[in-house]
Amino acid sequence: MAFDNLEMSENSGENLEFGDETHQYFHFDSYMPDVLESLKEEFPDEYAKYAEGYDAVIGDKALAERKQLLNPLNYIGSEDADTAEHIRIRVGTQDADTALSISAVLALSLENKTGADVDYALVWDQPHGDADYDGELVQWIEKICK
Repeated sequence: MAFDNLEMSENSGENLEFGDETHQYFHFDSYMPDVLESLKEEFPDEYAKYAEGYDAVIGDKALAERKQLLNPLNYIGSEDADTAEHIRIRVGTQDADTALSISAVLALSLENKTGADVDYALVWDQPHGDADYDGELVQWIEKICK
């Protein structure tokens, strides 16, 4: 529920990500239909408003495949994955979109399962997208190209 927006509005990038050829936005949280069902009697109006959208998630094999494809942890270290030799990951400590542990798990999985040279760091006081210090990316590229 943290990312699967009840309203599925244009401000819902995650719901847009799971859309398909017939739905621009799509719910993807497979736990929500059960949660809504448990709240049906207490909140009938909200249930009626959201249940249909979430019921579409139940048993949707194409959605399950899209979810599988979008999770890199499903592929890191597999024989079918072609992993870069050098990987640089920077995450801002003020990232309000993703828990810091997500990037740490990604970095550790890459390092432990692939043998890739993983350069991982948290960038102090930076948000979701601007996580880098001036000049460091160029320095890193120069270092791995030598």
